[in-house]
Amino acid sequence: LSQQASQQEVDTIIVTGDADTMQLVSPRVKVLYHKPGKTFSDTMLYDEAAVSQKYGVGPEHITDFKSLVGDASDNIPGVPGIGGKTAVKLIQQFGTVEEIYTHLDEVTPPRIQTLLRENEDMARQSKKLATIVTRTPVTLNLDDCHVSQYDRKQVADFFRELEFFSLLPKLPGTEAEAAGLPSVQVKAEPPQGDYRIVATTEALDGLLNRLLAAGSFAFDTETTGLNPMSAQLVGISLTPAPGEAYYIPVGHAILDEVTQLPLEQVISRLKPLLEDAKVAKLAHNGKYDMMVLAECGVAVNNLTFDTMIAAYLLGEKSLGLKALAFSKLGIEMTP
Repeated sequence: LSQQASQQEVDTIIVTGDADTMQLVSPRVKVLYHKPGKTFSDTMLYDEAAVSQKYGVGPEHITDFKSLVGDASDNIPGVPGIGGKTAVKLIQQFGTVEEIYTHLDEVTPPRIQTLLRENEDMARQSKKLATIVTRTPVTLNLDDCHVSQYDRKQVADFFRELEFFSLLPKLPGTEAEAAGLPSVQVKAEPPQGDYRIVATTEALDGLLNRLLAAGSFAFDTETTGLNPMSAQLVGISLTPAPGEAYYIPVGHAILDEVTQLPLEQVISRLKPLLEDAKVAKLAHNGKYDMMVLAECGVAVNNLTFDTMIAAYLLGEKSLGLKALAFSKLGIEMTP
């Protein structure tokens, strides 16, 4: 595509983490290279001069360079015993690998000539491995490249087929759609039920009795961060049955028309229940919640079910609570 664009006098930038594309650099083609594992501050734009400065040879000789020195990351063997400096010297003196072997008797010192002679097949094979094939049945039509309306579902299905899962969230659309979830009908109205904020001692006592009577309940923590060792507890959600849930705020900076109980009081009252091995607990990513509560002095006991672990075992690709709520329940969670 970059070569066809160049032929149509269109400037092209290849954004990649694959250094092999340096061979495609030309007056109209540049490579914006980001080395894998590095930060984006290490990104560099390579033109012909930059390629020559980095490798000692121009883009047209990158395949010759790799055929001599090899590339372990791409399983290109090269010629054993020949390093970068020697390869550059040979290319500058003779040109391509083919020309080097045409003038093999002129190569000095004798040791390098011997290495080349003994590994000729490997050198030629390495060049084939290092060369990007540009004769593919793909035609660049610039009119088709204009930004326009598109079938999002068709594009998303195509991305899933090619396993471009990291690109799915970048497609315009809802968060759940972007997560690559199955197509489901979103419920227009939130699920109906009895949802209460627990902000008094009486309400807290009533909740404890309800949870104990139920014999099992699901719980979730709201915190100030993702690191359970440093995050501060903001609130705790608990539910003993579908359509019935309670939220205990303990660390909100601002609450309109709602008070909140002291954290110490809430923890001291919940601690016996959370540590009771006879009462089953359920959670999503329970490990995180248990670590947060452990920092508050609570050792949660008898976690019998974790929906995140279950989703993983069932092969779900998106394990977040929002994603699963959308794909399994048709509910698009609000922030």
